[in-house]
Amino acid sequence: MHFFSSAYTASFVMSFMNCLVSVALSMFLAQVKGSSPFVIGLAGFSGNFIYTITAVLQSRMTKRKRTILFISAPLAACACYIGLAFVPLPALFALLLAAGFFYAIFWPSMQYFFTGTEGEKRTGFFNLSWSSGLIFGAFFAGSIYSLDYRAPFLLSVPLGIFAFILLFSRKEKIYSIDMPSKSGSIMGKTPAALHPLVQRVRLLNFIHFMTAGSVMFLFPKLGLSRGFSPLLVGNILAILLFLRLAVFYMLRNKPVIVNRWGFLASCALFCASCFMIGLGKGPLQVVAGTAILGITGALAYHNSMLLHSKYRLPMEIHESLVGGGNFTGPLIVGLLGQAFSLPVSFVAVGLGILATGILFSLRKREA
Repeated sequence: MHFFSSAYTASFVMSFMNCLVSVALSMFLAQVKGSSPFVIGLAGFSGNFIYTITAVLQSRMTKRKRTILFISAPLAACACYIGLAFVPLPALFALLLAAGFFYAIFWPSMQYFFTGTEGEKRTGFFNLSWSSGLIFGAFFAGSIYSLDYRAPFLLSVPLGIFAFILLFSRKEKIYSIDMPSKSGSIMGKTPAALHPLVQRVRLLNFIHFMTAGSVMFLFPKLGLSRGFSPLLVGNILAILLFLRLAVFYMLRNKPVIVNRWGFLASCALFCASCFMIGLGKGPLQVVAGTAILGITGALAYHNSMLLHSKYRLPMEIHESLVGGGNFTGPLIVGLLGQAFSLPVSFVAVGLGILATGILFSLRKREA
């Protein structure tokens, strides 16, 4: 198998495993554990918080240590996931922290395979591979969970073993990849002319994952409370991810697409999606909101991934924004959902995003 084919396949499997377990976990906590919105939001916070910290600090590791952890990450992650359905809540949070650590090693390291002239040409297919994994993970999570709530967690074992075998079989090539180590700087240097563009792109991608993280972790509880079946909940999330995949396909080989007013329009669309998901009483309103989120989020991620690859900006920063959004969103929505209600919390987040977009866009007149 060609090296990039192995990379695409491993990315698909790791995304599939993560989304399958995450969606199932949200329903498991709501139905089996009877957890509050705050506890579910805290579960989303746990893994993504350590993910963010690790993504920033891993460049301090030696290249050998980082490579060994990267290859073994699928095995370690599935070992954490299988225990989630069988342990009390304190241990569950500990397992989520451990899984977040290994995923934070995996994704920035994988993305360094797609830098440079040859790698940039394959960025679009990389985005298609991992986003396809998310789609299938969300789509099958509801049906597999309906069979037995423990099944999604058990299924992580063969998935993790398969991804490990793929990476181990390409260990020589992986050792040859140029990744930052103790001698490198995580922050890098951004050309002065790019500062406004980089700020817009990074903030928008953070907002994208803050919104998406909130939906992925808290919508299952909201949907179940409205009488949606686990299968319907999984399918709604799969639609979000499918539309993101479709936009990735259309954007492959396209340049960075964002300006000041495009940034503001994206924030308005993210706001609209929060309103529709939070206040929608039936599946059609919610699907419309998730469609807007998927399409707008794909553009935000495409811009961030391409910008960091094209200008050799640290992938750890790109991934720390992904993780930061994924832990901030569930935590905020969970806290507000506990204090008020989940519909109110989604509306509040949407208004906050719109206000941020307006203030940032008007902060200074940029071309």
